[in-house]
Amino acid sequence: EPAIHSTWLIYIFLIVIAGGLGSIRGTVFSGLLIGLIIGLAGFVLPYVWVNLILFGLLLIVLLIKPEGLFQQ
Repeated sequence: EPAIHSTWLIYIFLIVIAGGLGSIRGTVFSGLLIGLIIGLAGFVLPYVWVNLILFGLLLIVLLIKPEGLFQQ
């Protein structure tokens, strides 16, 4: 399918922004955290709601720490 990369692009955007731009440690940590959230939320909720939960958590992280989870 031609648009299959769109889903991965959304996850990559979330991981980099939540971890902090330029922070390798933050990117790794947020990648593991988002992967865990996707796996656990997929168990309990329909898959359609998982992206809404992820963007909601991104909004909360950016309200609390605008620079991301880890600074450079």
